[in-house]
Amino acid sequence: MDFNNALFHYGIPGMKWGVRRYQNKDGSYTSAGKKRRRASSKSETKRTFKDPSELSDDELRSVINRLRMEQEYSKLVSNTTTVSKGRNYVQDFFKATKDVAGFTATALLLYNNAERISKLIKDD
Repeated sequence: MDFNNALFHYGIPGMKWGVRRYQNKDGSYTSAGKKRRRASSKSETKRTFKDPSELSDDELRSVINRLRMEQEYSKLVSNTTTVSKGRNYVQDFFKATKDVAGFTATALLLYNNAERISKLIKDD
Protein backbone atom coordinates (compact mmCIF):
# COMPACT_ATOMS: atom_id res chain seq x y z
CA MET A 1 0.00 0.00 0.00
CA ASP A 2 1.35 3.40 -0.98
CA PHE A 3 0.96 5.68 2.07
CA ASN A 4 1.87 8.85 0.13
CA ASN A 5 -1.27 8.58 -2.04
CA ALA A 6 -3.69 7.22 0.57
CA LEU A 7 -6.40 9.11 2.41
CA PHE A 8 -6.99 8.26 6.05
CA HIS A 9 -9.92 9.41 8.14
CA TYR A 10 -10.01 9.16 11.90
CA GLY A 11 -13.47 10.62 12.50
CA ILE A 12 -16.21 9.55 14.85
CA PRO A 13 -18.39 6.77 13.41
CA GLY A 14 -21.86 8.10 12.59
CA MET A 15 -20.78 11.71 12.81
CA LYS A 16 -21.98 13.81 9.87
CA TRP A 17 -19.71 16.31 8.13
CA GLY A 18 -20.41 19.90 9.19
CA VAL A 19 -22.82 18.91 11.96
CA ARG A 20 -21.91 20.22 15.36
CA ARG A 21 -23.15 18.40 18.40
CA TYR A 22 -23.57 21.41 20.67
CA GLN A 23 -24.60 24.09 18.15
CA ASN A 24 -27.75 24.87 16.22
CA LYS A 25 -27.60 25.65 12.50
CA ASP A 26 -27.78 29.40 13.18
CA GLY A 27 -24.65 29.19 15.35
CA SER A 28 -26.37 29.49 18.72
CA TYR A 29 -25.60 26.90 21.35
CA THR A 30 -28.00 24.17 22.39
CA SER A 31 -28.78 23.80 26.09
CA ALA A 32 -26.16 21.06 26.32
CA GLY A 33 -23.68 23.32 24.52
CA LYS A 34 -24.34 26.22 26.91
CA LYS A 35 -23.86 23.92 29.86
CA ARG A 36 -20.64 22.54 28.41
CA ARG A 37 -19.32 26.03 27.62
CA ARG A 38 -20.00 27.28 31.16
CA ALA A 39 -18.26 24.25 32.63
CA SER A 40 -15.17 24.69 30.44
CA SER A 41 -14.88 28.44 31.16
CA LYS A 42 -15.09 27.84 34.90
CA SER A 43 -12.42 25.17 34.79
CA GLU A 44 -10.07 27.44 32.80
CA THR A 45 -10.32 30.42 35.16
CA LYS A 46 -10.43 28.52 38.43
CA ARG A 47 -7.13 28.08 40.20
CA THR A 48 -6.60 25.29 42.59
CA PHE A 49 -4.32 25.99 45.52
CA LYS A 50 -2.91 23.45 47.88
CA ASP A 51 -3.04 24.01 51.58
CA PRO A 52 0.15 25.92 52.48
CA SER A 53 0.89 23.46 55.26
CA GLU A 54 1.19 20.70 52.63
CA LEU A 55 3.84 22.59 50.65
CA SER A 56 7.56 22.53 51.27
CA ASP A 57 9.37 25.81 51.82
CA ASP A 58 10.75 25.80 48.28
CA GLU A 59 7.34 25.08 46.74
CA LEU A 60 5.72 27.82 48.81
CA ARG A 61 8.43 30.32 47.80
CA SER A 62 7.93 29.34 44.18
CA VAL A 63 4.15 29.85 44.37
CA ILE A 64 4.50 33.21 46.13
CA ASN A 65 7.09 34.44 43.62
CA ARG A 66 4.88 33.37 40.73
CA LEU A 67 1.83 35.16 42.12
CA ARG A 68 3.83 38.33 42.79
CA MET A 69 5.24 38.29 39.27
CA GLU A 70 1.74 37.86 37.81
CA GLN A 71 0.47 40.81 39.87
CA GLU A 72 3.38 43.01 38.81
CA TYR A 73 2.88 42.02 35.19
CA SER A 74 -0.84 42.85 35.26
CA LYS A 75 -0.09 46.22 36.89
CA LEU A 76 2.51 47.04 34.26
CA VAL A 77 0.26 46.04 31.39
CA SER A 78 -2.75 47.93 32.73
CA ASN A 79 -0.65 51.04 33.39
CA THR A 80 0.71 51.17 29.85
CA THR A 81 -2.74 50.79 28.31
CA THR A 82 -4.15 53.42 30.67
CA VAL A 83 -1.34 55.81 29.85
CA SER A 84 -1.76 55.33 26.13
CA LYS A 85 -5.53 55.87 26.38
CA GLY A 86 -4.94 59.05 28.38
CA ARG A 87 -2.25 60.22 25.99
CA ASN A 88 -4.55 59.67 23.02
CA TYR A 89 -7.35 61.58 24.73
CA VAL A 90 -5.09 64.54 25.53
CA GLN A 91 -3.65 64.59 22.01
CA ASP A 92 -7.16 64.60 20.51
CA PHE A 93 -8.23 67.32 22.93
CA PHE A 94 -5.29 69.58 22.06
CA LYS A 95 -5.82 69.02 18.36
CA ALA A 96 -9.46 70.08 18.68
CA THR A 97 -8.46 73.03 20.86
CA LYS A 98 -5.89 74.14 18.30
CA ASP A 99 -8.50 74.02 15.55
CA VAL A 100 -10.99 76.03 17.62
CA ALA A 101 -8.31 78.57 18.54
CA GLY A 102 -7.44 78.99 14.86
CA PHE A 103 -11.06 79.60 13.89
CA THR A 104 -11.52 82.02 16.79
CA ALA A 105 -8.39 83.98 15.86
CA THR A 106 -9.57 84.24 12.25
CA ALA A 107 -13.03 85.39 13.35
CA LEU A 108 -11.54 88.05 15.67
CA LEU A 109 -9.22 89.26 12.95
CA LEU A 110 -12.12 89.66 10.54
CA TYR A 111 -14.28 91.35 13.18
CA ASN A 112 -11.57 93.82 14.19
CA ASN A 113 -10.79 94.67 10.56
CA ALA A 114 -14.38 94.69 9.27
CA GLU A 115 -14.29 98.42 8.44
CA ARG A 116 -11.04 98.11 6.49
CA ILE A 117 -12.34 95.10 4.59
CA SER A 118 -15.59 96.83 3.72
CA LYS A 119 -13.62 99.89 2.43
CA LEU A 120 -11.46 97.61 0.28
CA ILE A 121 -14.54 95.95 -1.18
CA LYS A 122 -16.25 99.32 -1.88
CA ASP A 123 -13.12 100.74 -3.55
CA ASP A 124 -13.11 97.92 -6.13
